Amino acid sequence: MNNQLWNELNEIIGNSKFEIRRIEGDQAEGHKVVKELGLNENTTLAAVISCFSGLTIGKLIRILGQGNSESQSICEINNVVNGIPNTIRGTLIVATDIFGGMYAMNVEAFDAPAGQIFYFAPDTLDWEPLDMKYSQFLYWALNGDTDKFYDTMKWNGWEQYADMTKFDQGILIYPFLWSKEVKIETASKNIVPFVELINVNMEYRKKFFE
Repeated sequence: MNNQLWNELNEIIGNSKFEIRRIEGDQAEGHKVVKELGLNENTTLAAVISCFSGLTIGKLIRILGQGNSESQSICEINNVVNGIPNTIRGTLIVATDIFGGMYAMNVEAFDAPAGQIFYFAPDTLDWEPLDMKYSQFLYWALNGDTDKFYDTMKWNGWEQYADMTKFDQGILIYPFLWSKEVKIETASKNIVPFVELINVNMEYRKKFFE
């Protein structure tokens, strides 16, 4: 891996204004994942995968890496077969959040340049362009105004739920975040496998948008 890239990555993570939980990885395993996905080794995404099993930022955002027994890998969440991601066709999911949101890199799903990051918003069931590439997204996740970004999804005491939510889990809020009936303070909250949130949200998205 490019040493300069590694040093830059360590610096921006170390200088983050948020609490960071690093789940260290194995470089040899990371190299296999990078190769399986066909990524350029001299990119920030490849560096993250090579170095980390995952990162948790501010208890909210989970940056996907090579994965291990406690963190779902980027290949697992994307259901990669022969190097092709299948969970959300035409994208590569690179991060998630505890509310069921997903950050995905465009491959060919959206009318936008390849490499652009889109956010699946669980409160609208829509994909929102962030006008960022991966390196810009990572910097934003580490240093941006994510408190404002997530303001409408938080409730008093959300941190306690976040502390109990594992890397491959999310918080199922009911009534759903996208529903007119939801009142975030009184809505029920249950910790579930993140794949369950994907399945529920995609089912309703298909019902409403397709």
